[in-house]
Amino acid sequence: MEIKAQLDTDIIAAMKGREKEKLAVLRFLKSKIKSKEIDTRKDLTNDEVIQIITSSIKQLDDSMEQYQKAGRDELVKKDRAEKECLLGYLPVQLSEEEVRTALKGIIEEEGISGQKEFGKLMKGATAKLKGKADGRIINQIARELLA
Repeated sequence: MEIKAQLDTDIIAAMKGREKEKLAVLRFLKSKIKSKEIDTRKDLTNDEVIQIITSSIKQLDDSMEQYQKAGRDELVKKDRAEKECLLGYLPVQLSEEEVRTALKGIIEEEGISGQKEFGKLMKGATAKLKGKADGRIINQIARELLA
C-alpha cells in the first residue's frame, strides 16, 4: 500500500480510537506532504514521502538531544513517541551488520581503495541504501571501512 493511503487510513483509525497524540503526529506529517505537493505542483512518490519522514525523524532526534541537555525529560518522552509513530512508515531499517556488508559490496564493485574515494562510496551507498538505513550510521561505517 502506498504510504499516503496508509496515512489516511491511520488518521481515520486514530480519530475513531481517540488517540490525540498519534492523530496530531499523523496530521502534521500529512500537512508536510501536502505542502510539498503544493510547492512542487505534483503528487509525491513513495520515495519522496520517505524523504519527508526521514527529515522529520532527524528533526526529532535533534530536538530530543537538545531537550536532554536542558533536562526536559517530558519533552524527550513526547518526541520519542512521535518518532516511534513515524518510524512505522519507513521501510524496515537495516542493521549495522547489514549496512557493513552492503558497503563492503559497494567497495568491491566500484574498486574503491582508500579514504580519497570516500565520496564515491557515499554516492553508491546513498543510491543503494536510501531510506533503508540512517545516514549517520552509513557515514560512520564507511569511514571505518576506508580507514
